[in-house]
Amino acid sequence: TQLPDGYDSLLLASIDQRRRQSQRRAGSPQPSPEHLWGAFSGLAVEGLRSRPVMEKLIEFGVRQRTRLLHLPYGDQCLFFHREAYAASGGYAHVPFMEDYALVQSQRRRGCKPLLLEGRVATSGRRWRERGVLRTFLLNQLLIVSWHLGVPNETLVKMYYPKKKN
Repeated sequence: TQLPDGYDSLLLASIDQRRRQSQRRAGSPQPSPEHLWGAFSGLAVEGLRSRPVMEKLIEFGVRQRTRLLHLPYGDQCLFFHREAYAASGGYAHVPFMEDYALVQSQRRRGCKPLLLEGRVATSGRRWRERGVLRTFLLNQLLIVSWHLGVPNETLVKMYYPKKKN
């Protein structure tokens, strides 16, 4: 997948997100265009107000994973310079975990993300419906399964199980 002519950057956002105020840290090094990619450093999970401790725990975990492991996910509003996007191979045409595949491609290239200060708000619906621990464990299982080469269709079935009538 390529960016249209005339565009130099790409912002990937989920439909259940909205951007919060942010700014790039002063003094942060500016990477070369082929290495320029990143995300917001934080995530605000909305809809868990009845469980504020769990909401803060999720947000803390996301912040630590992003800063320490350089692993932002799609719900953190990924962005790419045209050259970084092209060098990574672009967006995979798969029904699930395409954001994770794109981040892993950048990591394989040795490119760390530029982290913008601030948070992106995202829906807490899945965390609320499935439970925080169960959702966390399922997400970890999906990541391990992805690395083990489990087919994407199987990952989709794991994440979106058929509803009981």
